[in-house]
Amino acid sequence: LGMGQELYETYPAFAEAFDAVDAELPFSLKNVVFGENENRDGDRNGNGNADGNGDGNRNGDGDGDADRLNRTEFAQPALFALEVALYRLVESFGVRPDLLMGHSVGEIAAAHVAGVWSLADACRLVVARGRLMQALPEGGAMVALQASEDEVLSLLDGRADAAIAAVNGPRSVVVSGAADAVEEIASRFRADDRKVTALRVSHAFHSPLMDPVLDAFRAVATSLTYHPPRLAVVSNVTGRLAEAADLVSPDYWVRHVREAVRFADGVRTLAEQRARRLLELGPDGQLTALAQACLDDDTVGTGGPYVFATTLRKDRPEPESHLAALASLHVSGLSVRWDAAFPAGDGKDLDPLPTYAFQRRRFWSRDSRWAPGDLGGVGLGAAGHPLLGAAVQLAGGDGVVLTGRLSAGSVGWLADHVVGGVMVFPGTGLLELGLRAGEEVGCDRVEDLTVVAPLVVPERGGVRVQVRVGVEDESGRRLLEIHSRDDAASDVEVWTLHATGALSVRSGAGPVDGFDFGVWPPRGAVAESVEGVYERFAGLGLSYGPVFRGLRGVWRRGGEVFAEVALPEGVSGGGFGVHPALLDAALHGVMFTSVFGEGGVRLPFGWSGVSLWGSGAGVLRVRLTVLGEGVVGLEVADGSGGAVASVESLTLREVSGGLGAVGGAGGVEHLYRTDWVRLAAGAGAGGDAVAGVEGSVLAGVLPGVGEVVSGDVLVRVERGAGGVVDEVHSVTGCVVGLLRDWLVEERFAGSRLVVVTRDAVAVDGSVADPVLGAVWGLVRAARAENPERFGLLDVDDAAESWSAVSGALSTGEPEAALRNGTVFVPRLARGGLDRALPLPAGEPSWRLAIAEKGTLEGLALRPVVAEELGEGQVRIGVRA
Repeated sequence: LGMGQELYETYPAFAEAFDAVDAELPFSLKNVVFGENENRDGDRNGNGNADGNGDGNRNGDGDGDADRLNRTEFAQPALFALEVALYRLVESFGVRPDLLMGHSVGEIAAAHVAGVWSLADACRLVVARGRLMQALPEGGAMVALQASEDEVLSLLDGRADAAIAAVNGPRSVVVSGAADAVEEIASRFRADDRKVTALRVSHAFHSPLMDPVLDAFRAVATSLTYHPPRLAVVSNVTGRLAEAADLVSPDYWVRHVREAVRFADGVRTLAEQRARRLLELGPDGQLTALAQACLDDDTVGTGGPYVFATTLRKDRPEPESHLAALASLHVSGLSVRWDAAFPAGDGKDLDPLPTYAFQRRRFWSRDSRWAPGDLGGVGLGAAGHPLLGAAVQLAGGDGVVLTGRLSAGSVGWLADHVVGGVMVFPGTGLLELGLRAGEEVGCDRVEDLTVVAPLVVPERGGVRVQVRVGVEDESGRRLLEIHSRDDAASDVEVWTLHATGALSVRSGAGPVDGFDFGVWPPRGAVAESVEGVYERFAGLGLSYGPVFRGLRGVWRRGGEVFAEVALPEGVSGGGFGVHPALLDAALHGVMFTSVFGEGGVRLPFGWSGVSLWGSGAGVLRVRLTVLGEGVVGLEVADGSGGAVASVESLTLREVSGGLGAVGGAGGVEHLYRTDWVRLAAGAGAGGDAVAGVEGSVLAGVLPGVGEVVSGDVLVRVERGAGGVVDEVHSVTGCVVGLLRDWLVEERFAGSRLVVVTRDAVAVDGSVADPVLGAVWGLVRAARAENPERFGLLDVDDAAESWSAVSGALSTGEPEAALRNGTVFVPRLARGGLDRALPLPAGEPSWRLAIAEKGTLEGLALRPVVAEELGEGQVRIGVRA
């Protein structure tokens, strides 16, 4: 009772939509829902009633009591009005859905806002639905069971007095029917200590008890005018995307009354369609709770994360819950028109934002003491490192995986290392992870470590990191790999490889013939000015914050460069072998060597022969020697001259291109492929079939001078019977002429040329025609320079496809393919692991094999039999 009244009084958009529904009903909706005693003189024509034979008087005799509203003849129109008004309200805030789904009568509201009926027809249908059901004899029962659908079906087999009314979750089923039959089924689950909840209903909806009203309801549904949906709707009847033909069929809505509401399947369909924001429009959050339970189920496998929002909550002010729902969508990245929250003339004063620029200072917590909790309870061991949370020994061998999470919030100093405008985890950090991994397996030397891809850290959220150490090989080396994946990535998405290398055990117990850092600065070294060093770095695109600005002094002596670096006050090197920011600052001395040159920023690319002698230092003394083009050697000591680390060689490479292209998830996006995706039902629907498909409009020539040209002009391009090479030259030559003429002649300026082909693209596993594929490539190149002037359409021979051409063109898609009347459009999708070659099961050694010589199709990995090396033979391990 009273649902929506506060929104009605606050937002004109809601009130107008609610009143529009009320005006189509044969009773006063505000009287029933809000308890307003209106005196509406006169009556509405009987046609306002669903069956067209009532007097339609709208009298004000109701008290708005809850018992009246609970009568299904009033409850169904009331829910419909509330949901339509809520939709129009969020629409006024600029929120536009990609998909719609209802629950029972809610699907009628969804179909209406999708454009299936006018408001008048939708109201006729929902009034008839409620009135006919109310006229049935009272009785029957409905219970919600904690059970799976299969469990319930086994008890319903052969029964005609009860049925499943709704499948709301993997273990949430509603049974409806005759009271005795429903109670018999419910008692079976009570005996198993399952949760059984009797629903307060007047009738047994979605059950055999609805059969007497189906013919009368079909008569009303048949009298309505239907239109193809403009938005995709998920069907309650099938749990899948509704076909346009179903939504415009009266028989579908009759089935909708009688059959089960497949809500759980519908939620899974939303997930499969990559709907990540779910907004409930209704009197409370019951559907939100059900949807969360469906998506928490392990069998979904469609990834996340999901944002759930509910416009109305019981016991909360309606404007507050409505704005809170929109705010949760807004912070997840959805654009919202917040000016709609403050209607003009409401008397509220809006405070403007300051007109001065923000200082943009960061205030991340510098406290890196993070307690991962009792990892032993989940079978893991603590990594004991500020950047890593857990370590696990792999079964069946002595391999190890260390895991952690990097974010600007948890590792505050990451915000002080910005390359090309993005936060990049420093190469010294990757080395630090490698050193810690080596310590875990008893290896004290990083034999080599190559940076494969920068590890970009997003400003919001974080990245998960895995450091993997392989088993020891015959030479005593272990493979080292460092991967990352964005927090928001689904479990099927690829991990990005950032660094690969090898670990080993050094032969000596300490540095041999190391430099003597006891005398500092070294004798004979000449001091260099470090003033302006970081300004110069910034000019090259490398922006260092306070933690990384550790260079205190630089000295030269011949070909040697010496540097002193320190962490700022309040930042400790404890817990690290060498703090990544401190070792990174040690590399800033490279600016004073020939390696830096006059080019752009050089970043660490390959480390070789790295040994750690000490840990936890806050001040370092560094000796740099140039070993070759882009290669230096390092020796590092602490503030008292004690050895800390040595690097036999470090290769630095200049950054090419921008790092913004590196995956925002913190890694390279890897490979993408083009998928041909079926458009949702209703997309591009409408329009007449293309007439005269064999006529001049598709004859391969442009319209003549006297012909009227407007909208899309279709020109069909076909290939001859010649060889592929000859046909490619011939057909593309003709198409080039068409494209040139189209752009030159002014009479075509306001139109789009659509090139129509057959089998130019492989949509359903078929083989594309290479000649017509070349035509597509040519038109794509022309469209890149003239985006609005060209389109591509590939049509098979089916008559249904030619009938759907106009609908396909009306979508505005630049490229489309029609197969058996269905419209497909190209979309980029990650290559994913499903295209990776599977490793031979249980085989440690394998080779890449070509199944058919002369082509790279059908590549496979084949096992290799391990054989003892013979005289004069060597075995070479290759990593890439």
